[in-house]
Amino acid sequence: MTATRRVGVILGVALLTMAASPADGDSFLAGYVAAVLEREFGLPDQAVIVRDGVVFLEEEAATEPVIRAVEGLRGVRAVEIAVQPDPPMPELLPDPPGEGAVREAVLLPGGRLFEPLIADPRWPRFSASYQYTDDGYLRHAGVASLGHDFWFYEAPGLGGRWAIGLEGAVFSIFALDTESHDLVNADYHVAIPLAWRQGRHSALLRLFHQSSHLGDEYMMRGEMLPWDLAWEGVDFRWSWDVTDTYRLYGGGGYLFRVNPDHIDPGLLQAGAEWRGDGLYSVMGRDFRPVAALDVKAAEMRGWRPGLSLRTGLQVEGEGLSLLQFLLEAYSGPNQHGQFYTEDIHYLGLGIHASF
Repeated sequence: MTATRRVGVILGVALLTMAASPADGDSFLAGYVAAVLEREFGLPDQAVIVRDGVVFLEEEAATEPVIRAVEGLRGVRAVEIAVQPDPPMPELLPDPPGEGAVREAVLLPGGRLFEPLIADPRWPRFSASYQYTDDGYLRHAGVASLGHDFWFYEAPGLGGRWAIGLEGAVFSIFALDTESHDLVNADYHVAIPLAWRQGRHSALLRLFHQSSHLGDEYMMRGEMLPWDLAWEGVDFRWSWDVTDTYRLYGGGGYLFRVNPDHIDPGLLQAGAEWRGDGLYSVMGRDFRPVAALDVKAAEMRGWRPGLSLRTGLQVEGEGLSLLQFLLEAYSGPNQHGQFYTEDIHYLGLGIHASF
């Protein structure tokens, strides 16, 4: 079976998986929050109420560390404090976020307002993947990235909360068929991101730079001559958590400084993600199935789409917020800078971590 046909088969299977009906998100989230309170803070038997992703905690349990930990959980829109007088707490729950008190500004906040994109091959994270490609020289490729986003300041505003930070990453590809596993290409990415969230909606605006460099061992083979490839630009993405299970996003960008100057500037991106309920638990951590499809198109490639599909298991925890074991498939323009004029198709297996 050709690599292109394999990509098509996996795309079909994952899209059928993503069409499955979600479970009762609020009930599942209430149980998950209660388990976290007991395991992490020694707070058993806490009354946790969830309405449309808003978590209401008893006043004595709602300390600042508890609130921040619960806010960082996937699917939680906001945390509110519910005083339990007579009548019982569910009868006097406060209004959803936006109509009550808003948390103050925070330096070095924990968590993120805009969640990482699972299937985006160029999202800054720590990852290592093996890829089987249709490229003769790169038949067996090793792909590694070292990346992270750091958030300096978060505050209420714009109808929700916003944050500003710094983002950096290196994306590298190695030829595993060669004796010394030649470094073929390395792309360096740095950005200033501005994130925003209100309820199930979030957005990310970035001012970014990328430069691309061929590996020395690859150049010694005389495969191609190096050239100065770099650009600066701005991009924007809007994300909608349709339910606790499904997410849609889309956006675009513009390159305002490019080298060489004949590169066309337009960028587009869209995608969908599915996160299932926990399948099983290991040492207090839930493993859940995930599947995601990301589509990118760039004017420099005549708007030819690149399709990235990833599916596998995800585990969430404190400190290491996401750890994913994913099957990967891609078809479209090469994402590695010096090879942007070429097409590539691959199947792979990767480990991806976000902190």
